[in-house]
Amino acid sequence: MNHHGKTVFLNVHPDVLFHRLRVAKQQRPILQGKEDEELKEFIIQALEKRAPFYSQAQYVFNADELEDRSQIEKSVQRLRDLLKL
Repeated sequence: MNHHGKTVFLNVHPDVLFHRLRVAKQQRPILQGKEDEELKEFIIQALEKRAPFYSQAQYVFNADELEDRSQIEKSVQRLRDLLKL
């Protein structure tokens, strides 16, 4: 994984993911029909299952604050700084 460039794990708190995915359930077949509690549990389980792979990334970046243009611009700059771009 780390042999082909820089790898970044975009770390997002499960609650933030829940709020983002809750509004996009209809566009994601794997999420369709899930009630809120089911969706929360699905997110938590998926993150736990994928954690061993995500933890191999060279960089970990907190991607919780990507809700509006200002937050995105600040996050992009922080990511550039992290990656020394």
